[in-house]
Amino acid sequence: MLKYTFNTSFQPLKISTKLNLLSKENQTLVESIASWSKPNRFSHKVKDLAGRSIFIEPENESKKNILNQIQLIGSGGNTIYAKKRSQILPKIISINQVSMEDISAEIPQIIQEKEIDLEGKLKLYTPNIVPSGGLVKEESKFRKENTSAISELIKKHKLNVIVPKLVIEGEYNDLVEKNGNCLVFQGYKVPSQKRFSHQATEMFLEDRENFIEYIHSFLELQGKFIGFMHSQNYTYGQPHIDNFSYLKTKEKEYLYATDLSGVSKIPLSEYSQKYFGLSLFITAKSNYNFLFPFFKYHFNENKDQINSALESTFKKFIKVYSKYSTVSLPDNIEKLTSNITNIKIDDFLKSF
Repeated sequence: MLKYTFNTSFQPLKISTKLNLLSKENQTLVESIASWSKPNRFSHKVKDLAGRSIFIEPENESKKNILNQIQLIGSGGNTIYAKKRSQILPKIISINQVSMEDISAEIPQIIQEKEIDLEGKLKLYTPNIVPSGGLVKEESKFRKENTSAISELIKKHKLNVIVPKLVIEGEYNDLVEKNGNCLVFQGYKVPSQKRFSHQATEMFLEDRENFIEYIHSFLELQGKFIGFMHSQNYTYGQPHIDNFSYLKTKEKEYLYATDLSGVSKIPLSEYSQKYFGLSLFITAKSNYNFLFPFFKYHFNENKDQINSALESTFKKFIKVYSKYSTVSLPDNIEKLTSNITNIKIDDFLKSF
């Protein structure tokens, strides 16, 4: 079992809390970690870690609540999680403090939806500066506003989708960007379940016989949500498989969708369809990269069976997506998605 410890070589930081919806004891918990004020008294509360997120078990939180953890973003983390997807982790992981040190060179580029220019060409986005474990003000604003907007849409249309809930936000008084903005920390209530790649890996190891059925259940929820987003003229921005979780109660199945800072309202133009095409490309590419090794092992490297399984999963996604989306898909969409590993983004978008 992994254990986490806060690096004690760092000094406390001055913070200003701007928003708080937490109880007094949970506010103290979050602020102590965010400010590095004797944080190791709460190290037992850390349940998971990411490059710039610390997942904390709140005080007196009912396990019946779906949102039963706090994801503290922008207060530090460990870049070991950003460098490699699959690796053997040490038994004790050190949590490093947020700083203004630029670590953009350490983080692999991730395809993100950004912009289709006036000529219909794709412009990809990668951040110029990434503060170590930190959250810049511009991104924090997008994350907060987008999460709120999508949450309202979900409530209005009664979707089986859950998104994070902002419960605390503040600034680092002495960590200042060149534009004069302070770095920000945000705490969101989130589910305690792992992201989907971890969930599916456990399913494969524990119940391989039902693995493909499990994948199809997830794809149905994923396809419905992304299709719905497109019908409302939004794109997710970063529909990578690890921005989702599959949640199941006795009554319902839910999709958890997170990292909504990249959500965009699509500008109306003759190239609007390309935004939706890009969203589908990223989703299909991420799903393929994750599923292929499992199918390869499951079918003992039988290429026909592997290809057949991949094709059926993409057909499942497209079928559900089409039911909930108003986007007109190209006639060859199933062929495009099932061949996603061999096609370039620009070639894929030519069909949209």
